[in-house]
Amino acid sequence: YGLKGCDYPGRVLGRVLSRDMVILLGENDTDENATLLRKTPEAMFQGPHRLARGKTMIDTARRVAAKGGLQLNWSIGTVPGVGHSNRKMSAAAARLLFE
Repeated sequence: YGLKGCDYPGRVLGRVLSRDMVILLGENDTDENATLLRKTPEAMFQGPHRLARGKTMIDTARRVAAKGGLQLNWSIGTVPGVGHSNRKMSAAAARLLFE
């Protein structure tokens, strides 16, 4: 549930944040009542649905990196017209990796 308790601003967190990584989100993954969507207080603190939670993660990484003077090589990408679909998200990820 986030970066709390990480080895901040230690070497481990710095290595993780400096890795090239894309947080890829389905633009339509906004169902607040999805069957398998976690509703714990920790999960809800990050946002009401998966798209919001993904955006919270990148925003948090940006703040942590800036506060610790760490390099951040993460980016965010959204897949238009896609909700919570492994098949459609993996196809989009494959295009990023192999094209």
